[in-house]
Amino acid sequence: MTPSSGVMRDHKTDSIHPFIQQDLDNSLQEVPLNTWIEAVLGVSPSRLDEWATRIKKLDWFRDHVIGRALTDYARPLQEKHIYKPFARISNRILELAKGALPGVGGSYPIDDIKVVVNDPISIERIPEHGELGAFRKPDLLFKSTEDLAPKRRSARIAKITSISSDRTSSGPSSAGSKRSIDDALDGEPDQTRGSSKKLKSDSPNSETIRKDVKLQAGGYALELASCTYGTRLFSLGSIVRDDKMSFWYYDASGYIRTEETVSVIKDFEKFAAIMVAFACGEPKHWGALPDIISPPPSTPYPASFPPPSLKGHSIQMTLPETQEQVKVTLGKPIFTQYGIVGRRTFLYRIKTDTVVAQTPLVVKFAYQVVSRKREQDLVEVARKAGVDHIPKVHMWSDLWKLSEGARAIFHNGETNAYEDRMLRALVYTRYIPLKALFKTAWHLIPHMADQILDCLHDLRYKANMLHRDISANNVMFEIRDGAVKFIVIDFDLATTVDSEGEPFAAPSSKHRTGTLPFMAHELLTDMSQPKPPPPDYQRITHRLRHDFESLFYLCLFCVFTMVKVEDEKTRVTVAAQVAEWENSALKTIASVKRDLCMDSSGDRVGEFILPASCEALRRWFCGWTDAFSEAYSTIAGHKKKIRLAKWDDKDKSPPNFDIDTLQGTLTRDKIKESLRLSYRRPLRPEDLQIANIPDFAKDIQSYMNDDEDVEGQDGHVQKQSSVAKKLTAKPTRNLSTSTTKVSKTELVKKKTVKRTAVATKKVAAAQIVSPIRKQSPKLVAPKRVVRTLAAATRGMTTRSMQKRILAKTR
Repeated sequence: MTPSSGVMRDHKTDSIHPFIQQDLDNSLQEVPLNTWIEAVLGVSPSRLDEWATRIKKLDWFRDHVIGRALTDYARPLQEKHIYKPFARISNRILELAKGALPGVGGSYPIDDIKVVVNDPISIERIPEHGELGAFRKPDLLFKSTEDLAPKRRSARIAKITSISSDRTSSGPSSAGSKRSIDDALDGEPDQTRGSSKKLKSDSPNSETIRKDVKLQAGGYALELASCTYGTRLFSLGSIVRDDKMSFWYYDASGYIRTEETVSVIKDFEKFAAIMVAFACGEPKHWGALPDIISPPPSTPYPASFPPPSLKGHSIQMTLPETQEQVKVTLGKPIFTQYGIVGRRTFLYRIKTDTVVAQTPLVVKFAYQVVSRKREQDLVEVARKAGVDHIPKVHMWSDLWKLSEGARAIFHNGETNAYEDRMLRALVYTRYIPLKALFKTAWHLIPHMADQILDCLHDLRYKANMLHRDISANNVMFEIRDGAVKFIVIDFDLATTVDSEGEPFAAPSSKHRTGTLPFMAHELLTDMSQPKPPPPDYQRITHRLRHDFESLFYLCLFCVFTMVKVEDEKTRVTVAAQVAEWENSALKTIASVKRDLCMDSSGDRVGEFILPASCEALRRWFCGWTDAFSEAYSTIAGHKKKIRLAKWDDKDKSPPNFDIDTLQGTLTRDKIKESLRLSYRRPLRPEDLQIANIPDFAKDIQSYMNDDEDVEGQDGHVQKQSSVAKKLTAKPTRNLSTSTTKVSKTELVKKKTVKRTAVATKKVAAAQIVSPIRKQSPKLVAPKRVVRTLAAATRGMTTRSMQKRILAKTR
């Protein structure tokens, strides 16, 4: 999902991710203003009213600084001219409130919090998101002010809430607003100020806020949620239109906005009390994760909120076989999903304080729908059914539900009003990303497709299951018996089906299934239907053929974005071909993909710009479109028969048709047959042997030797630094190692040899060790001896152990 095409995107609405529009249509809900303030900021309606009354008594409205700023705010020449006055008003309120309002001390939890003018500074993005992340420039931000003028707002700064203005006129946007400020400053009372009842009747409803402004604000929230590696539970925002503010909350279940709006001028006391409520918020009120994921002692909240990642944080988990408690400490972040509503998956490398497995591990966090079957249970069903190419799950834990936070107050405990989600942590074997392999070994893409076709077929017919989210991040590989083996991971969208491919129950999730660039065109067309759809419209059921189509897009994606291309201009051009799969409207993406799947002539495939080294794969891709075009022509013929049957005899039942496989034309075997006819090169097993893959060790090294964050720490660490052992001899064809016990003498020898090799500057060859696994014909359960297993896994001891051994030998 992360093509590095180099395309720059601005912060306007034409760069909004298409899921923002869908989230607005499907998940937006409204709650009363007081309910929103209490749920999000933890300030009760009585305390808010108490503050507003006190502010009115103290007559802050006539404060010299506030009065001048209100005048400037009410009479802007351009939209941007309201930013600085708004910031001056807000910051003066926060200054006056210290020690003057009940419950407000001499400082705030985030002591130097202020409202700052942000535009034209863009929010910092995660590089891995490539062009998915747009350069968003919220007009105003609440933030810690230790660094007021960065070139780009860092993820470390408290990008707490964005205030998006919608002033469209060149002068005052509302005559009423202008008169209100003039009258108030001249001493004439405004009967509407401070009245919550008047507030609702005078405020516009949700339809009066233009859709493009909502989209833009959603874009800001998306970047806030995606600019760190899972460190935010939710994002906050505000939209200002004609002096009236609405407040927004964004989490994995959807969007919540206030029913009423607040006027900065007419409802000044209420507005001021809300600004103080924001400033009084602790990190948990800004979206910090509950402390079940414990921060390291060296970086406590709130000084570091929000941290750019959870590196150094830890959680407690349980080994399912022994019920032994295991401390899992997070290392370097691997991935974070680009999105707000949905699973919002993020992964980290980990270390554990006891042995969990003989391979490196990762922990995956995801907000999974509570009504769905748990991911680890689905993987176990597939394993027992004999499905190959699936991941190994070692531990899991349910951390907390969204219904345990602000959602409980928003909906008064009614969970049916929204899609409740559970943040789950699963510890997997760490697999290797496809880009580590396909950078140079593009000729193995057909092998990947062959193995994953088998996996998807077996999931459907052996385990009665559909994966439903085949994408670039959900297919990885490992080395087993010296050969590449591809693995399908991430089963949290998988579902069980009956023998006809129909789901056993109605969809348990209100959210989409799949990752946008890889979704089948039928599903995209279904998603683009108006809400609610026409009465006679039949929703599309996710079927096995849709996973096959996703695999086709994955193969194209690998060629477009992962294969090494020396010329930068060509690389950008090749990678840009997938941009329309991600950034266009849903109907547009569906149309592009439908045309590709219907391409019986091969013209669409012929138009692709492929890396020069991959030109041989063009015929292979035509094999995919041949299979799809033939299958979809079959369903077109079936629909024609149904139409004619209705015209001829209305009582006649439509002819039988296998909708799951399109009358047997779109199956694993049919696809493989079509690929063989188009691509004459046989898929030889020896091609997958790593000894036969040029530059394999060199390309994979960066993914294996990168756990500097767990070096030198106590406890068992699934280390990657031992992946490449320096040898003076030529590498053998079988690069896996045995798991025999390593004696202290042997360890000293290895260290001595290593030093000698460095001193003589001999050319060393890299021997891959982990996560490569050697499978013996007879599996024997290992004894649970921590030091023995750790040494066997790493092929060496920890640094501290080596130092002690070396000291003894001296």
